[in-house]
Amino acid sequence: MQAAYGNNIRQYYTHYMFYGKNEGRTAEKISTAYTVTFKVNGQTVKTETVEYGHSATAPSNIGSKRYFTGWDKDYSCITKNLEVNAEYKYIYDGADYTSVFNASYYLNTYADLKAAYGNDEEKALWHFANYGRDEGRQGNEGFNVYIYKAKYADLRAAYGDNIRQYYTHYMFYGKNEGRTA
Repeated sequence: MQAAYGNNIRQYYTHYMFYGKNEGRTAEKISTAYTVTFKVNGQTVKTETVEYGHSATAPSNIGSKRYFTGWDKDYSCITKNLEVNAEYKYIYDGADYTSVFNASYYLNTYADLKAAYGNDEEKALWHFANYGRDEGRQGNEGFNVYIYKAKYADLRAAYGDNIRQYYTHYMFYGKNEGRTA
């Protein structure tokens, strides 16, 4: 109807009186409310009830985190229940480690790193890039280097036991090729 009538309010009234009512259309305000859940690393950080068509408000303390790049879904016009997840991009020394690393996962998985670095995401990424890959540590839930190595004979033939190369291959090629681990 907007395409046909634009901002001509009189045409909307006329249409409703002659056609819309008989078609079962209504002109009532939609007052349905939906739940918007904001999550960071799988943990709920905020839940908000939002009226249909209105905007949710993201938690303000998330946007200031160093590796935060945005939210995975638009929450400016809510029309259904929605889960919105924080996205991070882990760049170290010019390389994007996002596909094989998540700082929260890494720190919470390895007690020695948690004891040494606390919640310092920058130090965790530094450790992973310089030592964790050589040690075969798992940097996130979605990539296990030993599964990756076992799954692909062509990579074993190329890289043998150089475990670091499997991470590098996945980061630069494997993920885009649709390989999984």
